[in-house]
Order: sequence, then C-alpha cells, then structure tokens
Amino acid sequence: MIGINPPSPIFPVGEQLKSGKEYVFSSLMGLPKSKAEEIILTTVKTHFKLNTEEMKNLQQSYREDYKEIHKKEKTSFAEIGDIFLNKFSFLTMSDSKEIYHYKNGVYKTGVEGKRLFATSCG
Repeated sequence: MIGINPPSPIFPVGEQLKSGKEYVFSSLMGLPKSKAEEIILTTVKTHFKLNTEEMKNLQQSYREDYKEIHKKEKTSFAEIGDIFLNKFSFLTMSDSKEIYHYKNGVYKTGVEGKRLFATSCG
C-alpha cells in the first residue's frame, strides 16, 4: 500500500520531527483519517524515533492539515496546489518542464517526486 513505508531512518540531528511531518503530509493525507492516525501512532512514531512532545506536535500538525484539506466535501485542485506550495518548495526547469521538490537541502525529482503527488492527491 502506498504511504505506509517511510523513507530510510537516517536523519540529521533534530530533523526527525520535520521529516516525520513531511512524510505524514506527503504520504498519509489521502488515507482515511483513522488509518492515517493508526500509522502515525505506530509506524511513524517508531520509524522517526519521536518522543512524546514531538508526537503531540506531529499529531496536532496532522489534524490541522487534515482539517484544512478536508474542510469541504470537495477540495479543488487549485486549493490542493496552494496547500502544497505553502508546505513544500518546488523548482521547474524551463527547458524540460521537469519538476523538482526541495527536501533535506537537495532538490529531488523522479519517483520520489511522483509519489509525493500521487499519495497526497488521492
């Protein structure tokens, strides 16, 4: 199933929470809320080695993002795009129109970028 397998658990010091939030937003928002919360409490907590305070922060962030995305019965693609642009940094090559997203100090493309869109948009 898409969205259940987090990336490699090697994070720079202090980046576990940030990486956990990015993973939750990009991979779990398309899942039913109860399933996403279950994954957050089990897989995400363990994988990202989050302490109690970090888990509270992550869960609050998830609830706010979930509410924002699902506040209406249908969220338009433009609204989803605005949410993504506020959460992530993107770069589009003018010659090839290839889209890169910024993560952990590097612009990335390819399968990881496609997964970011596919799992978040449905």
